[in-house]
Amino acid sequence: MCNKIRLLAALVLALSLMLTACKGGGEIPEESLFNTLNAIRDWEEETLQKYYPSADELLNSGDKMLGINDTARIILGKMSFNIVSCTKSGNTATVKTEITNVDMGAVIEEFFSQVMAMALSADDTQEKSSDEQAEELKQILLELIKSEDAHTKTTELDIKMTKSRDIWQINESDEFVDALTGGLFSTADSFLGGIG
Repeated sequence: MCNKIRLLAALVLALSLMLTACKGGGEIPEESLFNTLNAIRDWEEETLQKYYPSADELLNSGDKMLGINDTARIILGKMSFNIVSCTKSGNTATVKTEITNVDMGAVIEEFFSQVMAMALSADDTQEKSSDEQAEELKQILLELIKSEDAHTKTTELDIKMTKSRDIWQINESDEFVDALTGGLFSTADSFLGGIG
């Protein structure tokens, strides 16, 4: 009976050592990406800085950019994601992911439509200060972003990651940031390209 208990204990110990060896220590890339994307969506600064080295620039931009952090938090707060697959080779990994967010191309299009309608119907006797105008425009934009009827955009992309001190970190790319923001940057590039 004692030998059977020892054999069972040795088997359990061997199994747990095998499982630990398979995991390779630390988080797997998918787990780190899951934590990173949740931290981005929920604006968890400490977690975000751990997994996303470029986060400082994002987190500190709001003080200098007239409340852009408030708008960014709302946009990023609407983001959802699905981790599809992962390919790992040594200290690098590629995680295929679907990121869904408000379609900022559609939001910007509707925003300009509403602004133009406002400008055409403006009464010259009701002059507003530039601060009042800016606040009114910001509110229009926020309402469009927050709308339950807002169109969404899903982008499937390969997110490159690198392991550093047992932590898988995202290698930032324009495609990644654009997907997080529902195509905001590609919309801006397209708009600016049409002007020039």
